[in-house]
Amino acid sequence: MTSRRFAATFFGTSIMEHLEAHSADLERPYSLPAVGGTVVIDSHRRRGWIHVLYLRLQTTFPAVRFDVDNRGLGGATSRDVLDVVRRTIRAQPAGPDLAVLGVGINDVWRCFQGRPRLAAHPDEFRANYAELVEGLSAWARRVLCVSETPFGWDEALDAAAMNRQLARYNEDAAAIAGSRGIQVVDLWEPVMTAARRLGPDLSPWTDGAHLSELGDTIVAREVERAVSPLIAAAADGS
Repeated sequence: MTSRRFAATFFGTSIMEHLEAHSADLERPYSLPAVGGTVVIDSHRRRGWIHVLYLRLQTTFPAVRFDVDNRGLGGATSRDVLDVVRRTIRAQPAGPDLAVLGVGINDVWRCFQGRPRLAAHPDEFRANYAELVEGLSAWARRVLCVSETPFGWDEALDAAAMNRQLARYNEDAAAIAGSRGIQVVDLWEPVMTAARRLGPDLSPWTDGAHLSELGDTIVAREVERAVSPLIAAAADGS
């Protein structure tokens, strides 16, 4: 039986990129390095919620072969992601079945880090986001937008103030996407709800900004709900 293929390209920040250090020495359960030993890191691999999503989709749709291209970029503002999208479209004129976009967290964070020149302020963010969804809509068969995940408590972060601003960026992004008929997956409430219910000993964040394995699983579940009908339709040939 010939397997159907489904290609998805993801554009966003370190929340998407989620680099993890890798060593081949850690892939052999029968000969793991001793506790206190050393290993050589041979690569940085993209993992995080997109990898969790891929695994969940592959088990749900075993007859589909997924081509997942994670172009998330750590530290990227909407200005940087727009540059990535432009370069990707120029290099790959034939777009994927699905393009997924999530951006905004660093546009806010840079202001609170005392680096406002690197931030994309609201007017620029809205212009960048509009160009992003227009370019991706003309390139990919479908576009899906995801909201940015909130900041959690961390002694180094002014989470309440940053979240107020980030929420406004999410609202602007959702309005721009909605005006073009593009679905937006809300990741804010599921993460915040989990944080309130889990208690202090478990957290969706590793450092108040980036997601833990628990946070990755929450996000992957939400995005899976949105993309599964698209993949089912593709698998049926519709």
